Amino acid sequence: MKEGLNLMSVSLENSNAIAGRATAEGTRRYRERHNKNCAADHFRETGSLVASSIGIGTYLGEPDEYTDTLVASAVVESVRRGTNLIDSAINYRYQYGERSVGKAIRRLLESGEASRDELIICTKGGVVPHPTPNHVEWFYQQYVEPNNSTVSMADLAAERYCIHPEYIQDQLNRSLANLGIETIDVYYLHNPEKLLSKVEPDTFYHRLREVFEVFEKAVLAGKIANYGLATWNAFRVPPTERNHIDLARAKSIAREVAGKQRGSVSVYPASFEYGDAGSGANPNSNHQRRTSLSIGSCRSLRHFRDRQ
Repeated sequence: MKEGLNLMSVSLENSNAIAGRATAEGTRRYRERHNKNCAADHFRETGSLVASSIGIGTYLGEPDEYTDTLVASAVVESVRRGTNLIDSAINYRYQYGERSVGKAIRRLLESGEASRDELIICTKGGVVPHPTPNHVEWFYQQYVEPNNSTVSMADLAAERYCIHPEYIQDQLNRSLANLGIETIDVYYLHNPEKLLSKVEPDTFYHRLREVFEVFEKAVLAGKIANYGLATWNAFRVPPTERNHIDLARAKSIAREVAGKQRGSVSVYPASFEYGDAGSGANPNSNHQRRTSLSIGSCRSLRHFRDRQ
């Protein structure tokens, strides 16, 4: 049996990483500076922070220099115009999405147009960040083949998703290096329900506990400030569905691992086609209200434009 690979020790550190994180004082300062040019309810309090109600996402596009420039410019312009919530994921454009965000953040700070404590930077890990068709081979070479790794091919779901704790540790370190920052404000486990297609629920929640342990260590190390789950469907489908995640159970596990009640963040898409997870028709909505989760919904503005 292979010994565990401590991928947290892999040298992905950036000596020029930007220090700091989003703070109550910084995000309120940002709101005060931009309030006059935004709708009255544009800025909203989420926990101790103030976030813009519209964020900037960095999902699609080619992994090339031209798109890098466009994405970085879009992030910079969004922050200039009143958006302090920035979202990415390690698999977006095969890591180039995060790197473009990193370039934008550095440009904003160097120009004095924003400070690190004003920006809420979010990213995700759990999806293989390598182009098809050889992404499975890349996963094997990077995470399964090393003798001191406990990751196996059985940990890869649908040839794209992995939430093995050693893999997530590595992905977190890579994201920090890509973004060029010391602390990620919100780190999401990306579509973890994909594992439910391969394992029984009890096995899934045991693995979720292991990942939360990784996250708690990262919080103590100052690598992340908050963590949560990012999923399209797991909180919206009925409990009878295979890909359903019990939000109350997941939150209970996080509290047990933390050893105290920690404010958590959950994200899901508000979708007219599929129903809103926050609606009364959703079986999880009561749990969400009772546990006082900070809820963010993601939806492209193009969706609303196309429906007009």
